[in-house]
Amino acid sequence: MLHDILTRFPQRIIDEQGQTFFLHLVVALANEQHQNVSSMILRAIQKLLGRIGGQGKSYIYEYSLSWYTGEKKSLWSASAQVIGLLVGDHTLQMGKHLKSILAVVKKIMESSIIASGAIQLGLSDEAALPLWKETYYSVAMMERLLLRFPELYFEKNMEDIWIILCKLLIHPHSMLRSISSSLVASYFATVEKRKHEQKLDAPSWLLVQPSRLFIIAVSLLKQLRSELSDTTANNLIVQNVAYSVCNLHMLIRQSTSTHQFWSSISSDRGAFLEGFELLGSRKAKNIFLLCTSTSSDVSGSSLDTNEEPTSLLVSSILKKMGRIAMQMQDTQIKNVFNCFNMISSALGPDESLTYADHLLAPLYKVSEGFAGKVVSDEVKQLAQGVQNKLRDLIGSEKFVEVYKSVRMGLKQKRDGRKQAQKIVAAVDPERNAKRKQRMAAKHREHKRRKIMAMKIGRWMR
Repeated sequence: MLHDILTRFPQRIIDEQGQTFFLHLVVALANEQHQNVSSMILRAIQKLLGRIGGQGKSYIYEYSLSWYTGEKKSLWSASAQVIGLLVGDHTLQMGKHLKSILAVVKKIMESSIIASGAIQLGLSDEAALPLWKETYYSVAMMERLLLRFPELYFEKNMEDIWIILCKLLIHPHSMLRSISSSLVASYFATVEKRKHEQKLDAPSWLLVQPSRLFIIAVSLLKQLRSELSDTTANNLIVQNVAYSVCNLHMLIRQSTSTHQFWSSISSDRGAFLEGFELLGSRKAKNIFLLCTSTSSDVSGSSLDTNEEPTSLLVSSILKKMGRIAMQMQDTQIKNVFNCFNMISSALGPDESLTYADHLLAPLYKVSEGFAGKVVSDEVKQLAQGVQNKLRDLIGSEKFVEVYKSVRMGLKQKRDGRKQAQKIVAAVDPERNAKRKQRMAAKHREHKRRKIMAMKIGRWMR
């Protein structure tokens, strides 16, 4: 009804009473908990902003700016939404206030990360997370500001904000993870546009430096574990992971030697260590520490300090993706395989061959029925399709070599497990009996699901 009033009232009434309407709407927006109602209120505010005169709009902007930069947390999310609606208005001279607005964005993002630091992904009640709404609408506002002021992408004083934004990629709230992925994708797209326009081969912009690409990739691996029904969000994750991995690989290849690369990233050691913590590989982290340490620090170590960067950084990510595919459900498997497809296509035949064994292992397990779980026919077909594309890319002869290597490696592992089980059966019969009971229960459940699927198929005919 209010939307109709704002549409039909004479311009004079809107100009006279616009601020009163606005104040009531903002209070309602700040106090509303239901997303649908909030959207309706925001549409009413948008209609008001479209009809009110320039002076009234200026007052509304000043109110919103004072609330957003003030200390009342309850008004942060509402004022951020209003400022976001006003970003496109060039008469407001918003550029003068960018510094103060972005300072508040940074403060809110930092506070949200600190407040939710001990909370894990997958929380059932996301609405209970502190400051998530304020952070979400601040980031959404920043997204609009970047469209209006694209030079902000690469400004030096924005680097801290981008670093914090990367931390939001693993925030417990799914909406914050999603919008962070969107902004990272926007950054990557802008980088590619600038590279094309300025003919730059090795840009020094923040998020396309090796350490940041690595930390973005491993952060997004956390998102790969979550089952998202939103196709757009899934596609963003896949695109960002593929872009990060491919560009990390290319930056490593641009180094003249292994030593030169490890030396060049010494200043970013902390960011890499943060990435390895997220990756969860202690061995890879220790090797990285040795590779980036001085010779006196690593004397007496049994590990190879000349580890190939592609093997340590890129291969670690691909191996982790393969494990995620084997551990998670069909949606995550599809995301991983689509990502493999994008990575191999972007790298080309020669570079894809470097990682062919890591790419092919999970594809082989799924397509040949060795995944250790029930996998849908659709996923098997996808695995076979990606496998065929990889074969066409690297050539049949090399593909067969890698395929045989993967198959033999898996066979050796299976034989090793069988041998270990025989030893356990001889040494600890009770433990072996319990294992057999678990396996029997698992097989019964699998058979039950299969029978139910067949019955449902018959009923639907």
